[in-house]
Amino acid sequence: MSVSPFIKGFAKILRSHSRNFSLSSVHRDKIRSAVLTEVNKPLVIKEDSPLPLKEGQVRIDIQCCALNSSDLLLYNGSGDAKPTLPLVPGFEFSGTIIEVADTKSSSTEEDDDEDVLQVGDKVLALNKELLHGFSDQCVVHTNDVFKIPEKMTFEHAASLADSYSTAQIVFSRHAKLKEKQTVLVTAAGGGLGLAAVDMATKIYKAKVIGVCNSEDKTDLIRQKGAWAALTFTNEKSLVNKVLEVSGGKYANVVFEAVGGEVFKAAMHCVGHEGKLVVAGFSSGRTLITIKL
Repeated sequence: MSVSPFIKGFAKILRSHSRNFSLSSVHRDKIRSAVLTEVNKPLVIKEDSPLPLKEGQVRIDIQCCALNSSDLLLYNGSGDAKPTLPLVPGFEFSGTIIEVADTKSSSTEEDDDEDVLQVGDKVLALNKELLHGFSDQCVVHTNDVFKIPEKMTFEHAASLADSYSTAQIVFSRHAKLKEKQTVLVTAAGGGLGLAAVDMATKIYKAKVIGVCNSEDKTDLIRQKGAWAALTFTNEKSLVNKVLEVSGGKYANVVFEAVGGEVFKAAMHCVGHEGKLVVAGFSSGRTLITIKL
């Protein structure tokens, strides 16, 4: 999967339009968005009228938007979903609410005032249905918007929700991770993998082995708390490396976020009564043949 053209192209767009790509909290007749018009082609800055708000929605002035592997899969056209183009990528972002739709009942007596979204609130959003994070502003359903602490930066907020919630769901609901268990995390150098390493070590007090695709990421993985950080070369090599650093023991839990050959290798690292949970497929390869 070619990532560099996407990142370089988006950075070039921001530089060339830096004077006009304003993110100030004002109502506008036109908003600018970075639009994907063709797979594997540079994003194009386009102007369009803001979408009207519907009941149960808010308008957010976007300050920061995360770049996730699913955005890259959309860009390359290599994911399972085949969306209709053109589209504006970006589903995980932070900003300030600048408009709240009129509702028949915006709140109830049972609602806590702190839970009611209002103009001026600093928020993060997971807009997986409507996307549009690579824009000045975006319309989001209130169910997908969450207030953030006043002291939290927009940068931190935009990088938390998807990765950490995924890790939490995997460890608490599916893996039933317990203290001192050994966890193998693939794609440990990416956003999701680092969140998994961070949560497994800090919250669950687990022994984490992180796996990445290059040596330059291993220090970062260790900084997040991993007991060991390995680079993936091939299936046999990964199994041997895991056994070497763990004293001959296989993993209780495998957090798998790559797919393809890494998934096949990870299967052989699962110990007796262990669990392998698929949390993503950053490689874009989801179909493999397994001999049982």
